[in-house]
Amino acid sequence: MSLLERLPGEILAEAAGFLDSEALLSFRLVNKNISTTINNVILRRFFRHRDVFINIDSLDILRQVSLSEKYRASVTSLGVCIHHVPEARYEFELEDMTSHARSMAASNHPQYTMLLRDQKWLIESGQAAAHLALALKNLPNCVTVEVIDQLDDLDRSFQKSKASQLLTTRMILSASIDFVKQLISTTIAAISASGCILEAFCIGHVIEGIRIQQLPRLSSGQLGLPFSKLPSLGLIVGLGVSDIQDNWEACLFDLLKLFPSLKDLDLSFNPRLTRAQFSSIGRGLQHVEGITILLLGCVDCHYDELAVLLKSHQDTLRSITLDAVDLTGCVKPWRSILELIRDETLIDSIDFIYCTSDERYISFGAHFEDGQMSIPTKSYKFREELNVVIRAL
Repeated sequence: MSLLERLPGEILAEAAGFLDSEALLSFRLVNKNISTTINNVILRRFFRHRDVFINIDSLDILRQVSLSEKYRASVTSLGVCIHHVPEARYEFELEDMTSHARSMAASNHPQYTMLLRDQKWLIESGQAAAHLALALKNLPNCVTVEVIDQLDDLDRSFQKSKASQLLTTRMILSASIDFVKQLISTTIAAISASGCILEAFCIGHVIEGIRIQQLPRLSSGQLGLPFSKLPSLGLIVGLGVSDIQDNWEACLFDLLKLFPSLKDLDLSFNPRLTRAQFSSIGRGLQHVEGITILLLGCVDCHYDELAVLLKSHQDTLRSITLDAVDLTGCVKPWRSILELIRDETLIDSIDFIYCTSDERYISFGAHFEDGQMSIPTKSYKFREELNVVIRAL
């Protein structure tokens, strides 16, 4: 027996967790004992998160995983991808396409026609919702669902090869905007029908941001039990000219009202929100009750507006993350915000990520490490960390 095989299984599995995916699969082939020992590491790596596309092959793979006794317990999150076959052929991501795929996109190739036909049928017939609902019902540990454009590398490679790269995430044309709206509605219907209990639901299109007009108009009665108890919601929002004209802030907060148990809100914007646009967002967030964890990303705002927002949640908010926030309005706005957090709120976890003021950057994190999130006093160490940064500013 080699020295490697004499190691306790726990240590061997821990070491295997540091390998990249290719090395991990190669390590598995050393012998049967090692393969058995690191099997759980492999399952967590490759099945913890699954991406699914709206086509027959991808949905069938998800069905097989959800029915497998070996794999289904490993899945903790599901990504429903907005990558799709657009009706307008010139909307393809040409820079990602092979020469073969370009020629297919330029003509009514049978494979292109088939993929588009199947995609329409799956959405319009309700088959996509039925497949997703069945999978979620059979995945006992899946607690997060995302409608998003980020892909696992393996899923990306598989899907691009199966569809000859005839996929896009661009949403310039109305047909693609409508597809994403239908996809969000389909995913919500599937979650409601499955009866699963989620910990987090995320809608985000990193490249452009989900347009407000893509968010379906729903009532609380349509959402069902999974959403009435949903504690965590993530949104990456993008605004177009039509959104600004259509009272987008009211639409956004009407959506947030559908989640009465919401405690953790992750709200980011791409492109970033201007100071004028943030004013109404800040006022609206003041009335979202019960928030304990807030992430606000990619906004420009005035000190007074952010201060009022923090004070409005001073009795409940325990964790604040500000990502790429530009603050103006007083001589030292970030110092004033930290003093407010220290003296007037119960916040005991802070992350400022690439925040700015007067072209100066601030990145800072401080956390109450005892895990007693219900204690309404800050630890001495937390206050000291804040004081050090306040003095530096």
